[in-house]
Amino acid sequence: MRSRLPLLLILALLLLSPSLQAAVATDDPTAAHRVYVVRMDGVVSTGTVDTVRAALSRAETEGFEAVLIELDTDGGLVDATRDINQAISNSEVPVVTYVTPRGGRAFSAGTYVLLNGHVAAMAPETQIGAATPVQLGIRGEPDPAERKVMKAMAVYLGDIAAARGRNSTRAEQYVLDGETDSAPSALDRGMIDLVAASEPELLDEIEGRTVEVKGREVVVETGGATVTRHEPSLSGRFKSVISDPQVVFILFTVGLLGLWFGLQNPGLGAEVVGAVALVLALYGMGTFSSSVVAVLLIGLAGVFFVSELLTPAFGVLAAAGIITLIIGGLLLPSEPLMPRSWYGQFLYTVLGVSVGIGGFAVVAAYKILGARKRTPFLKEKLLVGGRGVAVEGIPAGGTGRVRARGTVWSATSNEDVAEGAEVVISDMEGLTLVVESA
Repeated sequence: MRSRLPLLLILALLLLSPSLQAAVATDDPTAAHRVYVVRMDGVVSTGTVDTVRAALSRAETEGFEAVLIELDTDGGLVDATRDINQAISNSEVPVVTYVTPRGGRAFSAGTYVLLNGHVAAMAPETQIGAATPVQLGIRGEPDPAERKVMKAMAVYLGDIAAARGRNSTRAEQYVLDGETDSAPSALDRGMIDLVAASEPELLDEIEGRTVEVKGREVVVETGGATVTRHEPSLSGRFKSVISDPQVVFILFTVGLLGLWFGLQNPGLGAEVVGAVALVLALYGMGTFSSSVVAVLLIGLAGVFFVSELLTPAFGVLAAAGIITLIIGGLLLPSEPLMPRSWYGQFLYTVLGVSVGIGGFAVVAAYKILGARKRTPFLKEKLLVGGRGVAVEGIPAGGTGRVRARGTVWSATSNEDVAEGAEVVISDMEGLTLVVESA
């Protein structure tokens, strides 16, 4: 009997351990409270969407009491903003939105996310508002978007505010009139729930508040909670970069020229780089609203630059390419919630890339033209007696094209030459090579 006693004691302790844990938890109700924190700063993009969704998913799966979204942004993509708000509205745990640190702001797209929090707060010396939709015109300056766009965005923000019991009229003024509020004025006007100087102060202040989460009342339990911070994934960071219209514009332009250069000079890898850049650019375009006309103009600019290299036109085609590329670049993003400061950066990017590529095309064209004018030198030192490859078939007595010394030349022959055949250059007539099969 005595030998069974230790076993019975151990069994009793195992059965009582959950009850003991519950008693401890009851004595200290904040000991097990956990809050998951995710940060939104910079431009709101598809990468931001992935980050917020991942944070909400983990908080729901692992039983966090709330998710705290820290905001410091001047704006971002419309679709990304809508996706984030949709994720917040469908969250199973309370979401607290908080503009921080001091001196930070939640302008434009950030205001839409802030007002959708179950609890919305601001740190001192922060601002919200300035949500007027803008568009970049061909003059390179952001202008207010069309009235119907402004009205639609105003209704959207007003509905968000009204759903959370906030001042919808003031919310619409953020859009229609570009109004802004500091933390104290936002609190006075019913846009936020409180002003908190720090994160611990915020979590203690909202302890015990009742909020509506997907139609059910939930008591916020965050007082003295431990904080876990979310780290963005590698894919999220990649999407943040690739969804930036500036990056997309550069990739698309470089991709077109790289693909052309690689097809003209196979084996150097330029065609691979160009194809990858184009694929990435097309993927990036799918993450934001882009103009089809802009894409066509950028493609046309590439045609002008290539034409300048093939048939030097004293810079006329290059100039047309620069102008077309600038217009196409400026019309590329159709994102009304991007910050005005971003549009200034985008303008300089478009101008720099356009002038740089145009200048390269002019210089390269003149180098090619100068080389072709040195016919005696070429005949004596480089071409005549050398070998080349037929880029296309040359009929007997007709003309075709031959690549020799890294350059494509017009060529003629007294015999049929198949495409891809190796040829010997026997003479030059002006800028046309006379060839025969090797």
